[in-house]
Amino acid sequence: MKKTLNRVYGVILNDEKTLNTLAPVLTQDPYKQPAKAPVLYVKPANTLNSEGSVALPQGVDALEVAATLGVVIGKTATRLTADNALNAVRGLVVAVDLSVPHDSYYRPAIREKCFDGSLLLSDVYPYQDVSKLTLTTDIDGQQCNQRQLSDLKRDIPRLLVDVTEFMTLDEGDVLLLGVQYQASQIHAGQTARVSCAGLGEIIFAVHNNATVTLSQNNTLSQNVARLGRVLIDGQVYSVTPTENAGQVETADGRVFAEDAVQWLPPIEVGSVFALGLNYADHAKELAFKAPEVPLVFLKGGNTVVGHNANTRRPDDVTYMHYECELAVVIGKTARHVKADEAQDYVLGYTVANDYAIRDYLENYYRPNLRVKNR
Repeated sequence: MKKTLNRVYGVILNDEKTLNTLAPVLTQDPYKQPAKAPVLYVKPANTLNSEGSVALPQGVDALEVAATLGVVIGKTATRLTADNALNAVRGLVVAVDLSVPHDSYYRPAIREKCFDGSLLLSDVYPYQDVSKLTLTTDIDGQQCNQRQLSDLKRDIPRLLVDVTEFMTLDEGDVLLLGVQYQASQIHAGQTARVSCAGLGEIIFAVHNNATVTLSQNNTLSQNVARLGRVLIDGQVYSVTPTENAGQVETADGRVFAEDAVQWLPPIEVGSVFALGLNYADHAKELAFKAPEVPLVFLKGGNTVVGHNANTRRPDDVTYMHYECELAVVIGKTARHVKADEAQDYVLGYTVANDYAIRDYLENYYRPNLRVKNR
């Protein structure tokens, strides 16, 4: 995709075929009932693939090829209505959301859905009514799936209304319309083509040892013990504390009271990865066995504010839960990191307060972005 992207969100359980297939399961424990709000997930920056070549993760034999469309947001969108929802849309993209086959809908399947290069996007095309469009998936020239987008549970206006009720979408964000359950599978050495008549196509090959170019490969540097970012007269500055309590100093020597500046997050936030059940007492409190592999969920950049900022509490909630966390800031691209080298990738640390709105917690696909991504 040639245009600059911001964040990419996906939705599951948004097509009738998937809902009908999973209907018997969704009323059993631990789900109890189908989710009422949109069930979203995040595709972080490392998943974006512009190379047309996908590497199978180590130990994986096949990938699910989930074809969908993405809505590209053209301007800041919050609390949209059915009447104005489409005014926030810039266009559409054809999308291939690759996953390692899995059956975990109860906890975010980060390893399975967020491996490097697992998301391919086309160029941006003008918006049109998607209910008349068909997505076709071919593997090695043989058609293996055809999907009518008239089967969406929530069409684009309804999806935008429901999502922006609890979180803001910014210009450049992409909202994937949903993937079908248990999509067609592709193996190493095969080539896939996902096409949408009237829009475009994506062609890619799968290899065991393909080289994936990550979309971001920046290195951050810091030469002071404590560093903050603030907004002064509309300009962003880095500041350090002075010897006098309650004051900060810019690089050009200007001194300000801490409460006289607007604090920003300490860095320009990319992806925020959070660990669940990583404290022994938390797992014990919830009667969960400590996970054998890290239980990871993601926070979108829209959730992050700086020191002394306000966090909005919806009018209808009774339990807005705060959690104080230590956050590790990564200083350079990290992949296949060895334990004895891990500290080399750490730029520093910051204190974080992670809010969750427990009123909105459905016993399904936890943590739901409606709870954790406001």
